[in-house]
Amino acid sequence: MTRVQPLVDPNAPRITFPASLKDELMLFPPSAGFTDPEVYEKTEELKTSTSVAEFVDGIHIWPSYWRENYAKHVTCPVMYALVENDCFWMSTKEVTDDFAAAFENSVRVDKGMVLGGVHCLELCRVGRGWYARVFGWAVERGVAFGMMEK
Repeated sequence: MTRVQPLVDPNAPRITFPASLKDELMLFPPSAGFTDPEVYEKTEELKTSTSVAEFVDGIHIWPSYWRENYAKHVTCPVMYALVENDCFWMSTKEVTDDFAAAFENSVRVDKGMVLGGVHCLELCRVGRGWYARVFGWAVERGVAFGMMEK
């Protein structure tokens, strides 16, 4: 009988995933076209370790406490989006709506889906547009906040 090794050793403090695995999961294969081919040439250089505790918490434990411990206490505006193609999160309108609804005390919650986006949004083709949108939103909110102070 062949024994399958777990992806993560829960006793290790940190884990480093091979760049090829990270590319496949977080950028999708080059043939998918989500990411410029030049990015794949840099992923080995960009590779860094991940805290095992954070990895395990984010997938298995965080969903049980984030609403009560964090989201309900947020009062500032929130801008949230899921990427269309993600290996870790369910990317559906229902999930996006549910997540946004948890910020019940926020003065404003903007939500949406980044079509054509992948988990490493900052490295994919549509990432530049997303960050332009985020910066624009931040300027809008900052100006509105400044006007409230007058």
